[in-house]
Parts: sequence; C-alpha cells; structure tokens
Amino acid sequence: AIVAGLVSFRAVIDKGDLKELSSRLGGMQKKIDAALKRPLNRTADKARSLIAKEITQRINIKRKDLLGSGKGSSKSALISKSAMKWQANTIVVTLKKEDQPQLMKFVTKVARYRGGGVYYKIKKGGKQQFLPGAFIVKKHGVRFVTRRKGKARKPIADPLRAVSPWAVYVKNNLGPPINLELTGYLKKEVRAAIKNVIRKQSK
Repeated sequence: AIVAGLVSFRAVIDKGDLKELSSRLGGMQKKIDAALKRPLNRTADKARSLIAKEITQRINIKRKDLLGSGKGSSKSALISKSAMKWQANTIVVTLKKEDQPQLMKFVTKVARYRGGGVYYKIKKGGKQQFLPGAFIVKKHGVRFVTRRKGKARKPIADPLRAVSPWAVYVKNNLGPPINLELTGYLKKEVRAAIKNVIRKQSK
C-alpha cells in the first residue's frame, strides 16, 4: 500500500508460529511482543534493503545515499522505517515524496564553454542530459548544482534536485515482488525467534 509517501507491507505472521510462540511464553503479551520485536525490525531493515537495491538498479544513485551512512545515518536516509508492533501486522517504510536527492549526485561532467551548463544522467543505461546555464558552487563545504535566475549575479540558494526514490518506487510498481520476498523472510525470522525461546527455556 502507498499513502502520501508511506510504503506499508503487511507483516502477516503465520498463525501456527504465533500459536506456538504464545504457548511457549504462557500467553504473556509483553513477552510475545519482546520476542517478535527482532523479527519485525529485521524484516523492516530487509524491506529498506530491497527497496534500495531495486532503485539503484534503475537510477544512478548510491545505496548509501538512500539508506544513509555513518553516525546519524537515520537522519540522512531517504528510506527509513517506523516503529511497529505485531498486532498491527504492518511494517511501515517511509519514502517521502518530497525527498529528492541533489542533482549533484548525477552529474557526469561540466561544460566549460561560455554560458556553461552541466551534463547529468539519472536513469541507468539512459542518455546523458544537458542543463544549460547550470554550474557547481560550494557552500559550507558542500558542492551542489544551481543556476541563476534572470540576470541576477548571485545564484539561487537552493540546490537543484533530481527525481525522488518514491517516484521510482511508484512508477515501477515495486511493492508486489518485494512483499512476496518479505513474507518468506519474516517467517524465517519468526522461526528463529521461536528456536531462541526454546533454547533459553532448556537451560
């Protein structure tokens, strides 16, 4: 399901697995929630990874630019996840419609002749495009593409941006195949959680 940039996956837990887990934990809801937290979170991470993989196969963007890297990566990530509980049976991964990577990430070369411009390529295997009058500036240590408006001497303050990952996701209908893979992945993770409970109880 796609709603205003939110991509949600139905996290349907096998009834037999849930019944077994509940039985081994005496039906105590808090313990069940705790046991399922890891499977759900790992499945959400898997969803982010699969989405990033599909998008990087379609446009010239790096995986780290989608998922973030280093300290504070969750803040810089274009694909993030939300908190979840198994009762809702939903894993929510966020691709904000308005989050567009900077055009700088797609630049292939800069024109040096009078008037200038930049060449860039967004689509994997696609043709190089030219943006006349654009140029690269550096501000606070960050390089970005911009262009002047009219005859103003100073360029506009905001970097030019490219297509959003959300648009790529929607256009290519990536939900169904990803959801199918996540269903099997979640079952494997829940079975691992059950085995972990059994191992702890046997000590």
